Amino acid sequence: ITTCHNTPLNLALLWHLRYWVSNGLGPPHSHSNVNGTMEEAWGAWVEKAKGHELGGVDMTYPILIAFGLFCVASIPYILFGGLFFAVDYFQPSLFFRRRLQPNPKPASVRSIATMIDCFQAVVSHQLLFGVPWLGSAIAYVCFVREMQFEGPLPSGVEVLRDVVVAALFNDFGFYVLHRMAHHPALYSAIHKKHHTYRAPFAWSSEFASVFELLVIDIVPVFLGPWFMKSHMFTMYVWTFLRTTYTMEIHCGMDLWLWRLIPFYGGAPMHELHHKEFNCNYGDCFVFWDKLLGTYEPPPELGSPLWQKGFRRDSSKNGSFIGNLISGNRKGTKEQ
Repeated sequence: ITTCHNTPLNLALLWHLRYWVSNGLGPPHSHSNVNGTMEEAWGAWVEKAKGHELGGVDMTYPILIAFGLFCVASIPYILFGGLFFAVDYFQPSLFFRRRLQPNPKPASVRSIATMIDCFQAVVSHQLLFGVPWLGSAIAYVCFVREMQFEGPLPSGVEVLRDVVVAALFNDFGFYVLHRMAHHPALYSAIHKKHHTYRAPFAWSSEFASVFELLVIDIVPVFLGPWFMKSHMFTMYVWTFLRTTYTMEIHCGMDLWLWRLIPFYGGAPMHELHHKEFNCNYGDCFVFWDKLLGTYEPPPELGSPLWQKGFRRDSSKNGSFIGNLISGNRKGTKEQ
């Protein structure tokens, strides 16, 4: 494992832990809620977040957004990412035979050391840039929007409605920004880092440049909640779900979820994007790729095409609007 990420990671952890501990903050739950409901647990977390100031500025929104969402997103990133890491480490046949690209070349791009190094890089970026910069910006937007965090929690129907709207907004925003990032004038500076892994793994889902992390990966996620003026609890639910399916689409295995969830692209769709670069730009659904002419059906599991690869006919990128976004009818080809 290289040490280039260890120092900023340790410094970031120390800085954030110093502030959180000195202000009596902890994870978004309370030991006093052992008997309570979700409502009581949420109320306890909100009360714990209130009453803190930094330089005369009320820190309630920054704590609920920057710290709270970081914790919520960290749960699936560490848990599910760790499970997929265990699959790569122990290689159980039940899951490992579902590998879409079983022999990535060079093999070093999927080594255990590389995965751990990637994990450290992602966490350090989130702590150094995501939490203080983006977290503060989103907290300010939520404050101006007067998004609620107190009072009764939204009903299950309201949560489901807002999550569906958030997923649709996110998919459109991500498609546009992602395809723009593949523009030849932008790709090397903004998006090439994420394509370091042509055979991605779960922890590589957040491996990206600072600009991509702050703009392409995060801004679309909050378009829906901002539009719907969602309760902050719903933002937590949506953040958890979005991080979870991001793990799945980068896991490199065909887990059949795309066959069970309508319009969901899943790991095969995004795996093909990482392999070929010029198709399947969508984040979750297949809508925009099909409408704008960039959808390529993934080969079946075990197909020789996963090993040999192929290039799409440029005529398939037939959408005029899509070509304006990408700046190139053939899309970006990795050199």
